[in-house]
Amino acid sequence: MVGLVFVITGFGVMLRPDNDQLVRDLLPPNADKRSYAFSMLECADACLILCDELDVPSNVLVLALSYKCVLLQSVVEGDTRSVTGRQDTGTRF
Repeated sequence: MVGLVFVITGFGVMLRPDNDQLVRDLLPPNADKRSYAFSMLECADACLILCDELDVPSNVLVLALSYKCVLLQSVVEGDTRSVTGRQDTGTRF
């Protein structure tokens, strides 16, 4: 449950505008949104590791945390594939 709070906080910071008062209140003076969200992702990953070490059975909360961590990592890091590595499937919509 705590890990989900970290993920939600990370998403909240990344998806709000830079000049938002909430973002300015949450971020330390020398931090940017990306580094703060990445630290929230690290905290959520630590919660997943703790669940694994304590042999917590996979339940809805653990699965949701795993999924949301992957989504937040995608938002923080962006698309890291190289242009040549992408495949065109030929499908156009």
